[in-house]
Amino acid sequence: MPHPHLIAFLLLTLALFKGAQATSPTLLIPGMDQDLDARESATSGRTPTWSSTIAFLEHQGMHFGGSFLVSGNGGQPGSVYDPKANLFELRFSAGAAVDGIGLKALEVARAVQRLRTHTKAAKVNLIAYSAGGLAARLYLQNALAGVPYRGDVERLITIATPHLGAAFATRLGDWLGTRATSLKPDADTIVSLNRDLPLPADTLFAAIVVRGLGADVRGKGRSYVALADPARIDDLPWDLSTGGDQVVHVRSQNLALAPQAKKYEQYSGRPILYLLARVPDPSPGDLDWNGRKVHEVALDDPEVQTTLWQLLQDDSAWTDNGPTWQKQQLRLHAYGLAEQALLARKPWARITDGELISYTPIPDRGARFRFIARIETRGYLLRSWKRHWRVAAEAGCELDDFGRVHRCAPTGRVSIHNQ
Repeated sequence: MPHPHLIAFLLLTLALFKGAQATSPTLLIPGMDQDLDARESATSGRTPTWSSTIAFLEHQGMHFGGSFLVSGNGGQPGSVYDPKANLFELRFSAGAAVDGIGLKALEVARAVQRLRTHTKAAKVNLIAYSAGGLAARLYLQNALAGVPYRGDVERLITIATPHLGAAFATRLGDWLGTRATSLKPDADTIVSLNRDLPLPADTLFAAIVVRGLGADVRGKGRSYVALADPARIDDLPWDLSTGGDQVVHVRSQNLALAPQAKKYEQYSGRPILYLLARVPDPSPGDLDWNGRKVHEVALDDPEVQTTLWQLLQDDSAWTDNGPTWQKQQLRLHAYGLAEQALLARKPWARITDGELISYTPIPDRGARFRFIARIETRGYLLRSWKRHWRVAAEAGCELDDFGRVHRCAPTGRVSIHNQ
């Protein structure tokens, strides 16, 4: 009979092997103008340094293996490639960088295939920023002629992606060329992705919806109503219906609003998650259109990064949001109600911070759960006015069958006091 220590060692080895096999490598996909937080140091002769998304994921235990360059017949990882790595970055070719999303999508498909070859993995995870999320969807939804989807993506997580298009592209498309015209809400590709082409049932989908904290609160997002599921678009909390990240409206960032999303949930039995992340304005006193925007700094935000890591690690999030998710999202939507009340009285104000006073789950007929949160926040006027308020709000939120925040409303009077 084998020695007990040997049996324990074999069982541990088997468990570790199974765990390693179950962990798919992750590919980061950039947007239109920038790499997804992977820039080498400009200083020659030194070890390359990487900006925060990759650094954050490495801090969580992932191992960065380099950049994929897949233009032409290429596709080899960069010089820092490590065969044991599980985190990689796609770098678009020069041609794809100035094109719309079609050529980008082709390079996404090639990168996925090359990555599987290098890692021997059956599937990969995709983290896509901005328009990179649309490029990934073109591949996943079989929109590329002659390049069929191979069922090789385990999950797609998008960050600030214009799933329903971008209204600014309608205004600036003729000036910016195909990089903008391909993102118009009425562009053929955008319409097909959301209305006609099915999302694959074997892939998990989540959208991190980035909203400025006290920034870009203008507009109702009417440009996206025609593409959205009418039963869903008017049934979301205020901060998932109004505003955005100063570039992409929150409605457009929410993949769950697409008609194809509802069909996917019916035939797959899994939700398309949407999780709000509120990111401070990097230049709150800057009213210049060319100034830094929330959209540009979203990848550096700790809330976005933490949400991203949860989506990569927590498979249960796609079946039932646990108390941690509920509390985090309820806190953010309570902020939204307080901000909405303050802005109604002081249009130039912004919420700076807040404290969750209490959190109570309440059984409720007609809703899966109902939650009550009491929150106190602080707000101030922009620039030199420096007048402060204390805002207290109580929010009640309902969750749908998948545990997602369905609707929120004040459950009591929102009070605003000068400080």
